[in-house]
Amino acid sequence: MSTGKLNCEQKKQIIKSTVRNVALYAAETWMFTEASKKLLEAFEMWTWQRMLKISWTEKVTNEEVLVHATETRSIFKMIWCRKHRWLGHVLRHDNLLHHIIEENMLGKATHCGMELLHDMMEGRDYRQLKDLISDRSRWRQDSK
Repeated sequence: MSTGKLNCEQKKQIIKSTVRNVALYAAETWMFTEASKKLLEAFEMWTWQRMLKISWTEKVTNEEVLVHATETRSIFKMIWCRKHRWLGHVLRHDNLLHHIIEENMLGKATHCGMELLHDMMEGRDYRQLKDLISDRSRWRQDSK
């Protein structure tokens, strides 16, 4: 890196490679509510505003910030891709987490598994989702 100040592209790379990854640690296992989605969107906008040194008192809209940063909202796409990759890995193996998700642990029904799967279902039932996951190449194509 040069000894001078970081340019905008370098700052964006730092935000994408470190700040987001630290903030979204284990996000593939999170269950989202409307309030948590709003907080994540606010965090994403806050990072771009800080990068561009835009104060909240300047009353700049989120769309203007994204234009100045030449970015789009992508935090949920990133989380969805992580969740997609993680879920494929978990459901292809026979382990404790797989049983928890399938709500078969000690005959106790839990709601955790279905809530984790809810945003991955996309109009499919669980059996269709599991069949898709079992074919790794089809599952990876589905994530693009």
